[in-house]
Amino acid sequence: MYHLCKHDRFFIVRWEETTLRALREIEGELVRYQRSVGHPLVYISLADDRTRNPDAEVQRALVDFVDRHRDALAHVYVVLESKGFAAAAQRAVLSSMMMISGRRGVVTVKSSMAEAVSEALPGLGTSWPQVSAAMERDGVHSAKP
Repeated sequence: MYHLCKHDRFFIVRWEETTLRALREIEGELVRYQRSVGHPLVYISLADDRTRNPDAEVQRALVDFVDRHRDALAHVYVVLESKGFAAAAQRAVLSSMMMISGRRGVVTVKSSMAEAVSEALPGLGTSWPQVSAAMERDGVHSAKP
């Protein structure tokens, strides 16, 4: 299960549980939305303490998803909003995996939506309050900045 927010050049997914079926649905939406916008999108994958970790098959599918859509994506942010040492370690491991796999500069791991959106905003013609309002409208809730 997931919640989706499309705003300007942002494509934001809050995952409750990442499944292959949900990933296929998201992929179709991403392709359609990117074509309608006409520019590469900023894709933000958002998870927190309640999000179930994807199994190995889904993890591979997520990496393949990013690789398949590199031309449609200006950048990918993985936001892990969990707190504490375990969450920090998880972000560090994921960041290292992205660097080792050659996806550094394509995929960035952050600890908050505000951090990801703020980094992505320059030149996009929207603002954090507008993105945040769109997320609230679409039920993609995040911790406040």
